[in-house]
Amino acid sequence: MTKRYKTPMWKKWVLWSVPVVISLFLFTLFVMFWSFIKANQLIILGITGGIILLYVFIGVFEWKKFMKGIRRRI
Repeated sequence: MTKRYKTPMWKKWVLWSVPVVISLFLFTLFVMFWSFIKANQLIILGITGGIILLYVFIGVFEWKKFMKGIRRRI
């Protein structure tokens, strides 16, 4: 019982930590890009918002796959 419980928690932490790290890295890149090119703030907000929405969509999709895997094991 304990081994079955530990692996999904580990997979869950990996699935949630990787997109967060990548999104933080992209956010810092976009801040640097904005400081170099002082373009329209609306464009930057749109790009960052699109990336955040993309990561939310990917996270929800991966969570659904993960829950299906747990249901199959149970």
